[in-house]
Amino acid sequence: MIADNNMPEATQTIPLGARADADGVHFAVWSAHAEQIELCLFDDRDRSETQRLAFSQRTGDIWHMHVPGLRPGAHYGLRAQGPVSYTHLTLPTK
Repeated sequence: MIADNNMPEATQTIPLGARADADGVHFAVWSAHAEQIELCLFDDRDRSETQRLAFSQRTGDIWHMHVPGLRPGAHYGLRAQGPVSYTHLTLPTK
């Protein structure tokens, strides 16, 4: 978990995925159809969700942010919200 005062920061769009640096973790995710993507952080012991952070930066189809204070090994997941159709599915409840 990150401290409450550590909010996501501006970051770069590549490489895609999660990449740790000295100050936290950089995330970059590709989605052509998502209208919003959220990073969900989970407790290491009981796997309950402890925090949810919205990606506020989007460059083309790449959503990105830097989470200061987050360390390698943190358990996380992604939630995408957007249109639902046969060819793509973005359900925020999954």
